[in-house]
Amino acid sequence: MDEKTILDTKYQLLTDELNDINEELDRYGGIDINDTVVKTRFDLIRNELKKFEDGDFEVTGELLHSFVNKILVEDIQHIIYLIPQDRIYSDDEIRKNRTKFAKYIPILEDSFTLSRRNKKYPIYYKVILI
Repeated sequence: MDEKTILDTKYQLLTDELNDINEELDRYGGIDINDTVVKTRFDLIRNELKKFEDGDFEVTGELLHSFVNKILVEDIQHIIYLIPQDRIYSDDEIRKNRTKFAKYIPILEDSFTLSRRNKKYPIYYKVILI
């Protein structure tokens, strides 16, 4: 390939990536807390957390599900928490869009160390809005 073709190809790839990022930013900028489904989800979360005002609580599946729609495990060290913006996604929808969701810009990204049998394992996680 000649240099012009290589540069044109790189330019097109970067342009596509920029368009994807701009679409993602538009999605996050358009979050409307007045949306009925989102408001209902936040009410559920608020009610669940009120039960634990004394600070003594246990994380249950119900509590976790009120925040997180699904948890994707990319590999043994990488986890993605999917938080829906406006509706709960089915298992099939998440399965079909797994790769797409993994590329979303995270609203939170961090790591922690898990200790098991005198060994330490770094676990990296990110939280994304779907």
